Amino acid sequence: MQDKVCLVTGGASGLGVAIVTAVVEAGAKVVIADIQMDRALRLADKLGPAARVTECDVREESQIEDAINFTRTTCGGLDCMVNNAGVLGALGPITEMDTAEFDATLQVDLRSVFLGTKHAAKVMKANGTRGTIVNMGSVCSVRCGLDPVAYEVAKVGVKAITEGAACELAPDRIRVNCVAPGAVAGPMVSTLISGDPDGDSAAFLKDFTPGGEPLLPENIASTVLYLASDMSKGVTGHTVIVDNGWLLGIGGRPTPNTSLRMPMLNEAGKLGLNKDQGQFPGFAKAEYYKKPEL
Repeated sequence: MQDKVCLVTGGASGLGVAIVTAVVEAGAKVVIADIQMDRALRLADKLGPAARVTECDVREESQIEDAINFTRTTCGGLDCMVNNAGVLGALGPITEMDTAEFDATLQVDLRSVFLGTKHAAKVMKANGTRGTIVNMGSVCSVRCGLDPVAYEVAKVGVKAITEGAACELAPDRIRVNCVAPGAVAGPMVSTLISGDPDGDSAAFLKDFTPGGEPLLPENIASTVLYLASDMSKGVTGHTVIVDNGWLLGIGGRPTPNTSLRMPMLNEAGKLGLNKDQGQFPGFAKAEYYKKPEL
């Protein structure tokens, strides 16, 4: 990744921070594209001159295109696009889910990946770059029934975009892959279990992996870095699951999905999307749910 140029959407919080940090530490230049400008600027200041910031609402095609052009003009090109921005989005059982919130979830979690892939590929093709595109999926990209329906639909779609784009762009030497995390200790899970995006979700999550260790943002970032770098030259069109055994479960020890899913969704569904566009726009708010007896 030495001297490569990488653009990361949603790079100012959660997984994005870990990805941006890993990219810079690997010797690349990075542009943090986010609507949380205060957080983005603080992160860039911490990382030094290799990191730059541009404001980007991934729901707007023009802003994604502007972020890519900003990266190209200020950093000299675009070698890697990481479509990381996302929200948990519309909660609640399907019978109670608000249709507008369903659409809004897909706009952030799926449409933005299409737009990022579309415009990044245009620049890479025009420049003759052997580029890489890494999309952020989820374990529910490969196994549904674990999460709210809107989120699941979006993440299955991310896998489909990845495979379709990888096939189309292979003749141009542009690789496209997807990372499928399990439940990661960070803002999205913390918001769901406690209503506080800055809360500690690691202690909660460690009880639901076979090894008793929570999945951390750094675990996802290292996989993104691998797929973005020349180390994975022969890999394209794949969805790489990184879940610390989350999907495996362990004998007699149910995952939180099977034991908490409906109670959590019923309660959280009353709250829906966070429309105040605050620090974590789009994140659903939920009450605290205690871990079930195992």
